[in-house]
Amino acid sequence: MPTCSFGCAMGTNCPHKIGFRRLRGSLTPVFPVFLVVLIGCATGGPEPSPEPGTTMYHEASKEAYESALSAFERRDYSIAIERFERVRNRYPQSPHAVLAELRVADALFAQDRFLEAADAYRTFVSLRPAHPEADFAAFREGLSLMRQAPSDLWIMPPAHEKDLTNVRKVTTVLRRFLEDYPESEYSTEAQELLEQALGRLASHELYVADFYRKRGQWQAVVFRLETVLGTYSGLGFDAEAKVGLAEAYLSLDEPLLGKAMELLDEVLAEEEADPATTERARKLRESWERRKDKGRDR
Repeated sequence: MPTCSFGCAMGTNCPHKIGFRRLRGSLTPVFPVFLVVLIGCATGGPEPSPEPGTTMYHEASKEAYESALSAFERRDYSIAIERFERVRNRYPQSPHAVLAELRVADALFAQDRFLEAADAYRTFVSLRPAHPEADFAAFREGLSLMRQAPSDLWIMPPAHEKDLTNVRKVTTVLRRFLEDYPESEYSTEAQELLEQALGRLASHELYVADFYRKRGQWQAVVFRLETVLGTYSGLGFDAEAKVGLAEAYLSLDEPLLGKAMELLDEVLAEEEADPATTERARKLRESWERRKDKGRDR
């Protein structure tokens, strides 16, 4: 069935005909816009383009944008994307074309097409960094990448065992966002999302360290856990990393006794440390003390 340029089916239910009927008898300047659209619906052909800079051009772009927005609000995202793209292509000099670019990204996000959405948001920010919604787009790029990242569904391996490429990208994007838009209304949410991403990366380092610990590869354990304490400190993993690092120091061919004892004492002094982690630190310290006593007896 032929459609008008806004994607609606030809016939009496065409929303642009309905809009025309509502305005029938009005002498407002937008009357020619609806007349042009009505002709397009009746003939099935494309309506002529209004001259940029004119009232007709502005009103036509607004009507087209609102038609696309209506489809978006109905969650008819495929139709919405088609209409938003039509606004961009047909009315490139209109402010609605700029908004249409951003709404395409929103529609991709709503369809769970997160990588495509991230690319669209990134492009918007790079082309229009001073736009009033640039901070929204910058934040949404990070959120899109985080949504694409592995999750902890019960039927799947834990997220820290999966590829975390997008999570690393999230940290870069959100740090840049917080630097570029410190006063944004999305700053608090961005900071929380950044900490969540960093927490996943810290969990991954702990997981890899445990992998090497079970195989007695202590230097690799040291590298991973020093990374946790150096890069991901303050996220709730410090005590666990300190105990694991102390064990690795004590297990090296040339044990680093002083560093190990210092780390264990720090954990034992923490009042809010996880009880299981504290108990592990206590047992590790007692075990080393017994080893020292046996060495003296010899």
